Amino acid sequence: MEYRRGAVTEWYVNEERGIEQGFTVMERPAGGGALVVALRVEGGLTARLEAKDSVLLERNGVAELRYAGLKAWDRLGRTLESRIELRGNEVRLTVDDSGGAYPVTIDPWIQQAKLVGWGIAQGDYFGWSVALSGETAIVGVPYNAGLTGAAFIFVRNGSTWTPQAKLVGDQGPFGSEFGSSVALDGDTAVVGASGDLANAGAAYVFQRSGSVWSRQAKLLAVDGVSGDYLGAAVSLNRDTALVGAWAKAATTGAAYVFERTGTTWSQQSKLTAADGASGDCLGFSVAISGDIASVGAFGTSQGTGAAYIYARTGATWRQQAKLMASDGAPGDFFGYAVSLSGTTSLIGAYAKSNSAGAAYVYTWNAPEWTEQAKFRNSDAGRWNFGVSVTLSGNTGVVGTNGGGAHVYQRDQGTLAGAIQALSCRMCSW
Repeated sequence: MEYRRGAVTEWYVNEERGIEQGFTVMERPAGGGALVVALRVEGGLTARLEAKDSVLLERNGVAELRYAGLKAWDRLGRTLESRIELRGNEVRLTVDDSGGAYPVTIDPWIQQAKLVGWGIAQGDYFGWSVALSGETAIVGVPYNAGLTGAAFIFVRNGSTWTPQAKLVGDQGPFGSEFGSSVALDGDTAVVGASGDLANAGAAYVFQRSGSVWSRQAKLLAVDGVSGDYLGAAVSLNRDTALVGAWAKAATTGAAYVFERTGTTWSQQSKLTAADGASGDCLGFSVAISGDIASVGAFGTSQGTGAAYIYARTGATWRQQAKLMASDGAPGDFFGYAVSLSGTTSLIGAYAKSNSAGAAYVYTWNAPEWTEQAKFRNSDAGRWNFGVSVTLSGNTGVVGTNGGGAHVYQRDQGTLAGAIQALSCRMCSW
């Protein structure tokens, strides 16, 4: 929906995930100075500047929305410096348009919720790991309760997120770091505990019935030993769980596939690299989609990094490909983060180009996997682009350190073009 007001078009995109608001300014306003779009706050709401470039909208002292994640760019796709300010009852979107080519697009985001667990203390690392499936979110807190760890379940009803459960693992004499990784698919959750059993590691499976979550299994590697760190990374697809153990065999690494039959989980396969070597750290990141698995090994070739693709036929897994960046170099850490959706894999290389970072898209074009696209960091002041990645259907998200994430949309078969940079973890679109 668009409201056209002379040289300014205010637009909204209504999707399943929410509403995205934006402004397209066709020509530079007269008078000089910065470009400003001023929004008056009405309807019983009050505005409060919560943090830099973040305004909280409240009603009777209760938070309803957070206005943040502002980004602006010009006709050539160049990012323009922008900020959110609050003056009285006006929220002001200010853009430095000097040198910009019009039209200019201004695109703030409305954050729907801020998820907070209970019993959380400073240093617990709430949000260390996150996963989303439908109307349910899971958040890992590996340092909670003296490294014992926990994971919190939240569910959405309309636009409201409420806590549903707190999941915990076994409390042994060592810090299990339960919540070091999380995965979610429907009513099933997998939580990694890489510090469990003297760092041998484990992964726990929980199942929801109604609104009650109960433990279904504790996954352990058949050949697990102290120091493997099983559970540092987990992924889940229906009845199959993929669990990484990056320190296995003197950090050569491995990943384990567990399969559920009824309510019983058993190890189906151990995935290793045909050319694996000490320091590869295979299994530091893992992703599974159907009968395909993508496993990162960021330490390969002096930190150039790689990602291995495995395919399942029946109950047998075989290595299908070894993916490396076409412009890879030592120290890139390609494979530090991986994601997979169907026959497309998104792989992060957060240390590329002096830690500016990059991310790569690979697709299966029988009989091989091919590099389809490379995404680069376009935000000054943010680094390690590719430190985290996720992919679902035609949408990919690449995280950075310094407070941002870039969203990409597949266009005619290719993921290309940053739609927006986000400064929050859960936003309405």
